[in-house]
Amino acid sequence: MFEVFARMNNLVALYHGRELLKQWDNFNYKLSCFVFLLFIFRITKHSDTNKMDSKNLAICWWPTIIRPELTNIEDMRKVTEAMQEITITMIEQHGFFFYNEHEV
Repeated sequence: MFEVFARMNNLVALYHGRELLKQWDNFNYKLSCFVFLLFIFRITKHSDTNKMDSKNLAICWWPTIIRPELTNIEDMRKVTEAMQEITITMIEQHGFFFYNEHEV
């Protein structure tokens, strides 16, 4: 699912990604809204102090947020950059993905 999202151009990927997220069950979708708004996005607001911008947070959090099925370290190496970019986009565009705001 996320591999397709990683290969699309930005605007198409945003809309497609939002539709994919809306297919999650209600609990996981609402939990993701909470995590991104009240936790991850708020941390980025203080990145000048804590040095945790969306890129640094994506490096730390993509394996937990996306959880791709990987069978070996070589597979992880291949998808790491794309998964980080997807997570950065989800952080920076959380309003678009979870609250139907316009893309930034």
